This record gives sequence, C-alpha cells and structure tokens, in this order.
Amino acid sequence: MGFLKLLVIPFLSIALGEIQTTPGSEWVSQLLHHIVQTSAGTTDVVLGETKLDSPNEDIFDNIRTTLDLLALPKHESSISSDVKRNVLYMVDGMNDSIELMIPTECTYYVIVVNSGIPMARREVFQRISCTHLLMVDTSHDPLRVHRVSPADHHSTEIFYENSSLATILDDRNDWRGREVNVMYSPADPPYSVSVDGRLTGLDIELCRSIFDQAGIRYRFVERPPITSPDYGKYQLLVFKFLNDKNIHMMVSSVLFKSPFSTALTVFDKTGFCLIIPKNLQRNVVYHLVHPFKYNVWLLIAAFLALDLILARLFVEAFPHNLIMILLFGDSLADHQQTRCTRYYCFFCAVLLFLLSEAYLAKAIIYMTITRYTPDMQTLDEVFASDVMFKVPPGSTQFFKNQGDIYHRLYQRSIEDPNFRYDMADDRYGYMVSCRYGEYLIERHVRQEILDFGQRGAKRRFYMLDQMVSWEFRRYMVMKHFTFYGRFKRATNWLFEGGLWDKWEAMYRFDYKKDGFDFHMWDEDDILALEDIVAIWYLMATGLVISVMASCGGVARENGTYFVNPNHPDTTDGTGSCQLTVLKMHPDICQIRLDFDQFSINGPEIVNHICNNDQFLVSGGSPAPTICGTSNGDHMYIDAGMGQSNPIILTVITSGPSYPRSWRVRISQIPCGAISKAEQGCLQYFTGVSGRIKSFNFDTISGRQLSNQDYSLCIRTERNFCSIHYTACPDVSRNRSRTFTLSGNSNMAVQAMVGGGTQGAPNSCMHDWLLIPCAKVADRMPTASTCEDKICGGVFNAEISSVERTVVSTVRPFHLAFHTDSVEAPMDVDNRGFCLDYVQQPCTSN
Repeated sequence: MGFLKLLVIPFLSIALGEIQTTPGSEWVSQLLHHIVQTSAGTTDVVLGETKLDSPNEDIFDNIRTTLDLLALPKHESSISSDVKRNVLYMVDGMNDSIELMIPTECTYYVIVVNSGIPMARREVFQRISCTHLLMVDTSHDPLRVHRVSPADHHSTEIFYENSSLATILDDRNDWRGREVNVMYSPADPPYSVSVDGRLTGLDIELCRSIFDQAGIRYRFVERPPITSPDYGKYQLLVFKFLNDKNIHMMVSSVLFKSPFSTALTVFDKTGFCLIIPKNLQRNVVYHLVHPFKYNVWLLIAAFLALDLILARLFVEAFPHNLIMILLFGDSLADHQQTRCTRYYCFFCAVLLFLLSEAYLAKAIIYMTITRYTPDMQTLDEVFASDVMFKVPPGSTQFFKNQGDIYHRLYQRSIEDPNFRYDMADDRYGYMVSCRYGEYLIERHVRQEILDFGQRGAKRRFYMLDQMVSWEFRRYMVMKHFTFYGRFKRATNWLFEGGLWDKWEAMYRFDYKKDGFDFHMWDEDDILALEDIVAIWYLMATGLVISVMASCGGVARENGTYFVNPNHPDTTDGTGSCQLTVLKMHPDICQIRLDFDQFSINGPEIVNHICNNDQFLVSGGSPAPTICGTSNGDHMYIDAGMGQSNPIILTVITSGPSYPRSWRVRISQIPCGAISKAEQGCLQYFTGVSGRIKSFNFDTISGRQLSNQDYSLCIRTERNFCSIHYTACPDVSRNRSRTFTLSGNSNMAVQAMVGGGTQGAPNSCMHDWLLIPCAKVADRMPTASTCEDKICGGVFNAEISSVERTVVSTVRPFHLAFHTDSVEAPMDVDNRGFCLDYVQQPCTSN
C-alpha cells in the first residue's frame, strides 16, 4: 500500500511451474503471471521454505523453475527493507514462522491450500489490511477461490476456477454503500473553504467526485482546533481523535505523519518558508544604482569605451567627440555629420532613450513607494544577517535534529509564550508553511492599505524566495482503508483531465473576491499602468520624493513631512518654527503626527519642565508640550469640523547649543477611516500586541516630562476580552528603570498604587499611570479588589518591590498618564514608563 504496491502470496501448499500434476498449479501459475503483468515495476519473490525434507520440497523446486523462466528476482526467507519494488511472498504452509512473515499492509495476499483452512488460521489472515485477500482451495475440483472483502475484512465471496481473474479481483461492489470518514482542515483554501455556508474546495470536491462515482457514502469531519502551542500535545490529541472517530483519510494541510496511515502523494508542493522583516531605512546609493543590474552598467561602460575608441582610431569616420554628441549635441548640423556618425548616433540614441526611461521609472518607484534597502534572497544572506525569529513554545525541539539548516534556524529562534502570527512586531521574522506565509503577507498588505491608504502603506514583511525545505503535498490514508489503490488511480485521472487545476484556481484564497484590491506598488512593475499614472501624478503635484515643509510653510497634502531647517542636517538656531496644517477636504477628522525623527533639547533636570525647547500643537484637541527625544512616538489631534480649522505645529528652540533635528509625518485621516482613533485618545495603538511608552522615555538619558495629562488607547481586537501589561525589559542595568514615575529612581523604590489621601503612604498623589481595574495577572487566588492608579519605581498592581504582569478586563482598553509640575525634592531622575501589552482572547470563564 502507499507509494509501493506490496504483493504478498504465502502458499500453504502449492505446485507452480510447468508440472501439471499438482491440483490447481496451472491456475496459480496464471494468477502469478497476471499479478506480474498488471504490477508496475519488477516483482521480487521471497521463498519461505520450512526444511529440506519438507513434503512441499518438489513444489518449491517447480516454483524456482517458473521464476527462472519469468526472470524474476527471488530471495530465500527474507528481503532487505530497502527494496522499494513489488514483493511476492511464497511461504510453505508447514512453516511455523509464517505469521512472522505476514506484513501489516499489502495489495495482494493469496493463500493456496490443499485442504480446509482452520478457523483460527483464517481469523489471523482476516486481520490483515489487504486490498486483495484470496484463499485458494485446491482440494476441490474445480478449485474454489474465497475472496475476503477489502471493505470490512470479514465477509467472503466464493468464485470457481472458470471465473476470470479480472472478475475475481474486481472489488467495486464491496465498497458500494460503505461509509467513509474524511478529516479536513477548516478554512484552508484552496483545499477546504466554506462558500455560502457549503463546504467545498479542491480536496473536498476531489473526494466527492471519487466517492460518488464509487457509490461510497462519505462524511467530512473537521480537524480538532489547535488549542495548545505545544505541537507535541496537539499531535497526541489528533491521534486520539483519529482513533475515536474511526477516520479513514486526512486531506487538506497535513501537519504531521501518523503511524496509523500511509502517505498518498498528490500534485502540489508544500514547503517551509521564512517571513523576513523589511529594512525600512532609506538608501540613496541603492536608489541611484540598483535600477540597473550589474551587467547593464557594464554595457553602458562598454559603449562609452567604444565611443572613445572609435573617435581615436577612426578619425575620418568619427571626427567629433561621440560622447559629447550623445549627451549634449554638436554645433555641426546632423546632415553635415559623416554617415557613420549619423548611423551610430541614431542607434545609441534609441538605446539611451530605452535605458533612461527604464531607469527613471524604476528609480521613481524606489524613491516614492515602499522600497528602501534591498531584500534578502537566499538563506545564506539570512544567516549572515542579525534577523531573529519568534516561534511557538516547544518548536525549537523540532529544529535540533533536523539537519544543518534547521540547526542554524534553531540558534536564531526565540520561543514566545504568547506567540501569534499577528506580524505586529517587525523586529522578528516568522517560520511558516509557504502557502500560509503567502496568506499572512496578503493579510499584512491588506491591513496596511486599510490603515494608511494605497500610498502611505508600507510592506513591512516579505517572504524569502529560497524555501527552507519542500516536498509534494500528501493525503494520509489509514492503513485499514484499503481503497487506497483505486483512490490514487482516480486522483491521477482527475489531474490528467484538468479538474485538479480547475478546482485549485477556483478556490484559491483571493482578497479580490470581496471587492478589495490588495495590490501594492512594487519594484518589479516597470512602466506598468500604475507607474505611468504615478509619474504624471508626481509631475502634476510637484512631488519628487515626498512633500517636505519647514518653518513658515503650509501643509495641505497627506503625507507631508514637517522637518527642521537644513534637513537632513541638524540645526542649532534659536527661535520659533511654525507649520500650518490645512485639511485636504472637510471630511478629515483627525491629524496623526508620526515622530519618525525627533530630538530637541530635553527638560531641565530639577522639575523636568520643558523650559528650553518645546513642541506645541494648537488649533485642535489639547496636546501636552513635549521636548527631548521621542523617536517612533505619535499623536492624534482632533481636527474639528469644517474646512477652515488650521492646526499649528510649533517648535520653540532656545537655551544652550544643541544639535536639533525633527522629521514629523503628517497624515490626514478621514472620518470613516478604519485607522481613525477613538475620541479623546492622544495615542492610539492597534494589534494584538505592542509597546506603549511616555514621551522622552529612555532608561539611560531620558527624563519623565512634567505637566503631562493625556490618554493612551489600544484598539480592542475581535474576540479579545482582556489585556496584559508588562514592563519592558531593561538590558542596560541590573535594576530596571522601565517604570519609574515617582520617588528617587537612583534608589530602589517599590510599586505604589491608588489615589489615597493627602500624605497617605504608598499612594499616587502627583504622578501616575491609570489602568482601569488593574490586578496582578497570575495572582492565585484572584484578588477581590483592583487598583486604577499605579506609580513608584516598580510596575505592579500591588504594593511590592517585584515587577509583575498586570491584567485589566475593562473595555475599551484606555490608559491615562498624569504628571504635575513638581519633581524635586521627592522625585528624582524618574524616566517615565515603557510597557509591552498583549491582548488576551475571550474564554468561557
């Protein structure tokens, strides 16, 4: 069974060959010839003779003679397990070891006896899962053939010697009316999908067509959901499910091999791929050079060299400088040039036109879309980089003994107890099946476009071209389901008839089916329609790379950057730099400010007030004054109603000399956009997991800003009911400073909670972070009360000197941060806060 057709024929008493005196020997010889002729490949024959003085010694001599005539390889007593061809066992019925030579599965198993078969021996044979199990009784004349049904391995049908071998081996009627249970993976396009409430897909339709034609009743059983990130536990769960539900086949995506099944290889590939985070740093040299491959630059250099050689060696034919003519023209009229010069310059001009157009098209794509530095293409590049991969708990055990590549991946793997394929953290890559990786990339692009629009979206991940490993996909057929051979042949017929390709294309996952175009402009599209439109759009609006505005400017376009004077160099001047932001149209409700780069002079060291440099927002919803360094932070500003509500961004610089620089992206968000923040939220975060921190936070040089009073909001994702907060790791020092809101941070300060009353110990009276109904997440039993305000020098929902994970079940997930205008003398060197959050799924509890 499986990829190898196993032919097993134990003989209890047989005479085969050219000796015609033994009853039934001629019929058995015909059966042997029929099996050899209908089997693919060479048939190996194993002879299991009891002893030299056996009564069947002459019979085995005749069998050997016949095998010599058929030129079949024969083996005495045993055969190597490495032989991957058809095997025919011929065993003497006197052999006491016959049961040791019975395989667990086979295609043909023929028992030839010259007397009745004892019931005990019959029951032994009927337990074998064989496609064709024949018992040939030569003690009758004519001989009788008892065929055991492959469907139930019990019922028997009797045939006589004059029946044709094709009739005896035809088991189609045995399968009619039988019921088959097929396990599938839910929502696994194109193999299994739900369309208008009906289960369908490539594998589903394949099974339906084959079983309907065979008259077999079938039932599709959904694979148990993955309830544990530990694949070992999940594997045991599936094995138990296979046994309890009497499953006959597994289709769709088969995660692992079962010891109870045989693989049936099908026609599409499955493999293991890597999802790599993109490097989103701009590379000007790359933009200028990369549009042409190395060989194209060599071609251009060769033509320049040819111009010099022709002008030097063939002065009469090319009397003028060809390079100057091609680039700048010549004072001599074209008709006065030599014939060779005209022909050569025409040829070069056409080539130069094609090269320049292709170069400009691709260079503009690099500079205006989402391409920054080149993607890695091979595993060697990945191993040479510093990319790390997040994996579920227990996954690294699988990598240890899987070869050199997997061992190197194991060295780059980090097990995450809260692992999810949410692609929220672009510091890490992922390891996935290639087809699921394609789905994740499409989902990522879709979400980016929904959040930021077609032009503002960034492709933050890509799938490595080189696969880690691959193999043809397979179905798993249980060993007791002996319909394997017919199912495999029918699958081949459907593939050759084109139905396989039709179903695969019909049910392939495609976001376009719901009317959404998830295509993102990419570097491989040269002079496509989108590129031509983009070029004219840039020319019409006066944009080259992106709109940049500085002091005294007006920002009317989405995606404008507010930059410091002399950008990208730093500035050291003093004064006030203002930018006016006007709405593109009245339907704009919010302005998002992304501090891609922001570094101005920080607060004074006593009370942490922004006295020297300040960043202010006026004209919209209230926003705190900030200073210092806030790279990667953002703000949402309510833009008000109507068209004429300008928002003023102001950077005030004064005080001592300081290398200041800022680059703030301004995004205008329509009222109906999915990326619109909730009302009253200065900061708005999306995704199942992420990181939130206060402005000017840094564990080494940052200082908590005074006079802060704003809300931080986290979008509640679907089917998530609570949220965990954990202090960010601080790798720079032994005592963490990622949560220091009050007290002397140069000393150990315990966590403080609650508002309390004036002067109450361990309470948060002045500076605090508000988390609604916060509790310690792993407290057993669960605390009966909760706290809202947390401060001190340790993150904990209880008064303690030990950091703990905090949970809140209040939705929506809103936090509030408040600091007053006084730090000294009670509060010293507070850094602010940095928290990692992970939303928790809803449970029955």
